[in-house]
Amino acid sequence: MLKGERPDPVGTWPKVLGCWAKAPYYWGVVDAVNFALVSSRLKPLYNAVASMPWSMYLSQTVNT
Repeated sequence: MLKGERPDPVGTWPKVLGCWAKAPYYWGVVDAVNFALVSSRLKPLYNAVASMPWSMYLSQTVNT
């Protein structure tokens, strides 16, 4: 929408479903490490850093 294009639901749904399918694998590992190894005061920082690659993946997926 920011590019001035209309959304394409037919082309968007496979991307959305693909991201949803991969999310538990990524966030499951990230959360397991977070809760098992990271101290309580550093958990928010760890989560913020771990969300950067996920955001980059989402951006790449949407823009391909």
